[in-house]
Amino acid sequence: MKDVRRLVIIAFLSGVAVVIYAVETFIPTPSPWLRLGFSHIITLFALLFFGSSTAFMIFCIRTLVGSLIIGKLLSPTFILGFFGGASALMVMALMLDLFKGRWFSVVGISVAGAWVNNVVQVLIAFLVFIRHSEIFLILPAFGLFALGTGIVNGIAVYYLERYAVVALGLKRRITFLNGPNEHGV
Repeated sequence: MKDVRRLVIIAFLSGVAVVIYAVETFIPTPSPWLRLGFSHIITLFALLFFGSSTAFMIFCIRTLVGSLIIGKLLSPTFILGFFGGASALMVMALMLDLFKGRWFSVVGISVAGAWVNNVVQVLIAFLVFIRHSEIFLILPAFGLFALGTGIVNGIAVYYLERYAVVALGLKRRITFLNGPNEHGV
């Protein structure tokens, strides 16, 4: 029964991530490949509770199905988003595994993921699509954007994490020194 409950929660998280991903496309941004990244909230949440392989599975479902829904599957935007998001997920998983919640809060991990996402997207854009070094001049603005969205997403994960512990009875893989205890406080 425990496996069925876990599978239902993962399927639910995948569906929510796809909906957020699709709805997010209606929010205007200054660049075609720049997104607010609210669907990363679900990825980081899954990373905290289910581990990197489940988080990567949810990320792939979200990216593939979401891109299919909005009509951008295999487009340059998809390629940039996929590699940026995968890199962000790897960095966040590495930070969680190496530091075990001692040095970085969930907000710090979210900011790092958002920053890596943007840097990798610019790097891929340079290597594959735009062969002009001037594209790197946009990194400071993207860094500020990543700081803002990383903070917002991290705070959202912090509160979602508290809810999941109290209401759903989920157990975190990692306990943060400055985060809620097993009772959600």
